[in-house]
Amino acid sequence: MNKSSKVLKHPVIGSLLQAIIGCFFVFSAVTKLQSADWFELYIYSLEYFPFDFSSVLSRFIIGFELLVGMLWLSLHFKRLTYRLTLITLLVFSIYLIVEILGGQTENCFCFGTYLPLTPKESLFKNLLLIVLIVASRWGRTFSYRLNPKLSLLLGMALIVTPFIISPPDIFLLTGKDTKQTALPDEKISLSDSTLSINTGKKVVAFYSTNCKFCVMSAQRISIIAKQLDIADDIRFVFWGDANYLDSFWEKSNALPFEHVVLPFAELEKITGGRFPTIYFLQDGIPWHKTNYRDMEERHFAEFFAL
Repeated sequence: MNKSSKVLKHPVIGSLLQAIIGCFFVFSAVTKLQSADWFELYIYSLEYFPFDFSSVLSRFIIGFELLVGMLWLSLHFKRLTYRLTLITLLVFSIYLIVEILGGQTENCFCFGTYLPLTPKESLFKNLLLIVLIVASRWGRTFSYRLNPKLSLLLGMALIVTPFIISPPDIFLLTGKDTKQTALPDEKISLSDSTLSINTGKKVVAFYSTNCKFCVMSAQRISIIAKQLDIADDIRFVFWGDANYLDSFWEKSNALPFEHVVLPFAELEKITGGRFPTIYFLQDGIPWHKTNYRDMEERHFAEFFAL
């Protein structure tokens, strides 16, 4: 047996390797959970799934990472954990390679918004993890183990934890806010006539320039606009410091929709002081009113199909 094999066979080294791998997956899950809303938007932006499914899938991925981390730390089901982790990393790595070949350089949300990584950086991280996992295969560990039944209960709890801490909008069963969804009876008009909203069908989003959910709403509308090819009929109306606009566009990664900045007092009369508020207008007359949480792709499809 060579020297390197003897080192790996030492229980301290073997246990340390498993602890590093386990803590990595827990850290990855926690950082995603801290920015769960952004993570669901990232999955939705891939345009493979509807928004509601993306919301559920994003939280399942977080719960799955918590479970994998717990399995490594508990020293249970070693063969299953080893194979499951390798398969997971290989699948994610294949996805990252596709992103790299497609020229993507944006944050792939491996650590949420806490530590942005490009697909190349994330792929390198995955390869390093695979090396550690393979090395741990030949290592010994201390005999400490959690009770199997307790491990199973903890695993189930970890899977559902993200759904409890940050429930998807589709799981929220609270009643509609009548103030938010009530439609005005008259045509909506703006003091700045350079932004056309009173001719034909328009979706007009009212935003603050420094508002998290406004930024997220802009990204979501941008994805829908690309899917339905309706970008020419989207308008953004802002209030706030115009100096924040560059930051807003950068954070939201939204399409360059026609927009204007107006005083808060004017927008307060239209939105009731709630931002974001999104109106669907037919020749300026409200057809539907929504916000970030209640916004659905079907509203856009139904409106423009009329």
